[in-house]
Amino acid sequence: SSLLRTIQTAALIPHPVINGVNPAWESMSPRVYRNIDEIFAGDCEGLTPDEMLVTHPQASHLRKMDKIGYRYPRGESYFDLISRLEPCIQEMESYTEPLLIVSHQAILRCIFAYLTGVDREKAPGMETQIQQNVVYQIDLDASSEAHITGDPMKSPAFVTVHDFRKEVEEIMLERQGGLGV
Repeated sequence: SSLLRTIQTAALIPHPVINGVNPAWESMSPRVYRNIDEIFAGDCEGLTPDEMLVTHPQASHLRKMDKIGYRYPRGESYFDLISRLEPCIQEMESYTEPLLIVSHQAILRCIFAYLTGVDREKAPGMETQIQQNVVYQIDLDASSEAHITGDPMKSPAFVTVHDFRKEVEEIMLERQGGLGV
């Protein structure tokens, strides 16, 4: 994503340079794609769900009724997002090296749904599948298609979940303790 918070997160990831090849190769070389920026909420940008309910009650109600089709006032819908993602996903599928995507909830839901065979209509509801500080390792090969479940609550066999939530929580508690908070 081209948004500052994702660039800052990605900057924490080591990018070791592999020497001995000409030219030297940077592992996990950062790339910035606007296609994977967060869904644009238009007039509701920056509002929490509670603030949106107060300031835009009709918009809040309509979004709950049709999360995938609802377009924020002067913003985007999930369908817009899927259209924006399509060329980026096609490019990602052409890579032969490992790929780490640092992006946002709506984007990650759509990519995860695509790669795991979940219908796009179910992507907005994949709240419990996509978590902060969790890495989903997706190892695709010719046999992957046979393992697709289509169930947004059940990951296919080619998805390995690496959960770092406990470690991140411990680090945050250590930092708070070190600051005397």
